[in-house]
Amino acid sequence: MFALPPLIALLFFVYIRPQEHYEQLTVVPWLHLLFGLALLGHFIDIKLAITRPKPSPQVPWMVAFFVWVMISIGIRAPGDVMGTAVAVFLFLLIGYLVGNALTTFRGLNAVGVTIAVLAMALAMATIYQARQPKQCVKADLSADAEHSGTPDGRPCQRIRDCSQLEPGARYYCESIGVMGTMTVYGRARYRGILKDPNDLSMTLSIALPLLFVLMRQNPTRTRILLCIAASVITFISIVPTQSRGGQLVYVGVLAMHFLWRFGMKTSMIAGAPAVPLMLVMILVRGKRADADASADERIRCQWNALRMFGMFPVTGVGYNHITDHWKQTAHNAYLLAVAELGLPGAFIWFGVSYITAKMLLQIRAHTKGRPEAKVAQLWSEALLASHAGLHFGIMFLSFCYHFIYWIYIGLAGAIYKATKAHDPDFEVTFTKQDWALHSAITAGWLGLWKVFIEWKYRKL
Repeated sequence: MFALPPLIALLFFVYIRPQEHYEQLTVVPWLHLLFGLALLGHFIDIKLAITRPKPSPQVPWMVAFFVWVMISIGIRAPGDVMGTAVAVFLFLLIGYLVGNALTTFRGLNAVGVTIAVLAMALAMATIYQARQPKQCVKADLSADAEHSGTPDGRPCQRIRDCSQLEPGARYYCESIGVMGTMTVYGRARYRGILKDPNDLSMTLSIALPLLFVLMRQNPTRTRILLCIAASVITFISIVPTQSRGGQLVYVGVLAMHFLWRFGMKTSMIAGAPAVPLMLVMILVRGKRADADASADERIRCQWNALRMFGMFPVTGVGYNHITDHWKQTAHNAYLLAVAELGLPGAFIWFGVSYITAKMLLQIRAHTKGRPEAKVAQLWSEALLASHAGLHFGIMFLSFCYHFIYWIYIGLAGAIYKATKAHDPDFEVTFTKQDWALHSAITAGWLGLWKVFIEWKYRKL
């Protein structure tokens, strides 16, 4: 497959972001170049009949999403149409490429290994960063800099240890990691799209099932030990992020793995140690000093997202314009979608998740108990675990447009294409019953959030 090498390189640059640290790499627009090469490789694969041109069932929803975002921004902020078009096209394109350029389980395994290895590299970078001594960092006060700066080498334990060497300068007291990364108020993080500790912890957790599925295809002793080691490394890396949501996602994906592997009864017995594990994860670093204030601020942000939906129920406030109406984003992907894109946009975005879940569930049902289709069954179970963790985690994250979200949407498309390549008669369609169920889920889920947020907001 001609699309596979540039796609793997693209994933490396999306996750690791070396172009943001090494000045030599800034000469070439690597992301755009690799997007172009992957797309070119995909077209060559179609031309040579390596890949079937028929897209996955997600693609019509993705196209509709792009169109609606353009309509919304065209009405709410016409001057931002071009910038929005490029940004939205790119995150949808990576979802399309992952989901439609891979049509074999060998290619899917290659991408799965790539993502798992990248996640392990990030986990080890996180551990390294968290274990470094703190030092004074002169803050970069430019408008586009978020808690970044230049370390001056002076050791510190708190901000007041960093005396003001320059008039008007501001200092942080943080740990410095690989490639110039630094903690944020003591919380471990990475850079680029993973500069938020919560985004990072969830991304590390949902990658574990991709490693488990490779082990389950050929469960040798070495592979089992590698999975155990990866689980431990991920656990150790999540703790210094101090992300409560990430900790829950971690336990959730492990629980899903045990459920698929051993069944409900055995999983409940084996899962009993998860209770003390959760307590260890929560208590090992103690409660964050700002935990209560953070939770209250999150409720205010979500209440304001609902307020914006009430003001602009059809168009929303426009892509990436929520902070024009409130000081922070929604910290909830479901409410961010309805706030920025209105009810039609949220309906389409929810539709992408709905058709993705249906694809994975149908693939599992279609392949269960068939030895010749074991790989498809294992991949469907792994991605169901990843997506369960993902869609739980984004209740606390503004993840609608995040590259990681759309990469996992694409992985579900890839397993569909690979399954269909082996079984051409297999189809996943969107029926009248699906329209009704999807509408009910969208309305019910948003309604539940509205009731909950209104109740919590009144208690502030």
